Amino acid sequence: MKGRTVLILVFLSFFLFSGTCEIYKNVTAINPLSMPDKILVYKKGIEIDISKTDSEYKEILKFSNARFPKYMCRATDVINNEVIEKYKKETVAVEFIYNKEQSMELKNDKQGSFKYNKLFFVFEDNHQYLSSTFQYGDKEEYKDSSIGQLLEAEELTNIIKDITGKIH
Repeated sequence: MKGRTVLILVFLSFFLFSGTCEIYKNVTAINPLSMPDKILVYKKGIEIDISKTDSEYKEILKFSNARFPKYMCRATDVINNEVIEKYKKETVAVEFIYNKEQSMELKNDKQGSFKYNKLFFVFEDNHQYLSSTFQYGDKEEYKDSSIGQLLEAEELTNIIKDITGKIH
């Protein structure tokens, strides 16, 4: 009886997850992220603007691109502007802002792509889920969708720690 209950729970978990997540086999862009017009780093409500002339700018972009795996998953969730603002005040995060609309194409049997003007990455949270995904939005709002599972990038984490370590 106990074994049957475990089997049912595993099956239900798989069924629920597969219904909310679309797996895409390839991120078709060689460098999925182009150069943002602005990179903002947040630490518990304090915002640091990283300009294109700052030494960290190219490193942040380079190691952010390195986080994109071969397989991606897009899940509908409740991440919206209100939640993003909360994360800016309570966590360590990075935001890429683009003046012109960007597009990322994710591909499998059916085409999947999305357009964005901003991307948001959480680096420090109490739930591993947030730091392994990113959120995207247009100029007005973030969408109710997270994309991941991003790879770990120790170099990027160290750069962000160096930047935020200057904040007291």
